[in-house]
Amino acid sequence: MTDHPGFDQPPKASPEIVEERRAPGAGREFGTWDVPPNKFLGVYRTEHAGDVLQGSVTETPGARTIGLRPELMVVLLDDVWMFAVLDTSRPDQDGQCPVLTWNPGVPDGGLKERIADSYGEFAVAECRQKLGLPT
Repeated sequence: MTDHPGFDQPPKASPEIVEERRAPGAGREFGTWDVPPNKFLGVYRTEHAGDVLQGSVTETPGARTIGLRPELMVVLLDDVWMFAVLDTSRPDQDGQCPVLTWNPGVPDGGLKERIADSYGEFAVAECRQKLGLPT
């Protein structure tokens, strides 16, 4: 569940919701993992939560209550940027969406910068950096 006010009912898993929430160009799976201090949210279910989807589908609506624009989808919680988001309004020719930072405390909608051309590029770079590997 999210800590953001105004979001108290997580979505239930159904074929329609899973299809709707699938990240454009992200393939058929959108997994979750941690590379401390970052948490890549993904979209997933747990045995404990049953058919309630977790991850991006719980954090994105919560972030919308504090100003996240509708075309953005939260993919990472970060201790510096606060959020990394996919801009689903600007897919490239392969369907890959750019990754932006989003911080609700920043003027002009909270966007700060484009940090990667795609989620895959972003995830690999973040993991390599956190593991101390050359990027």
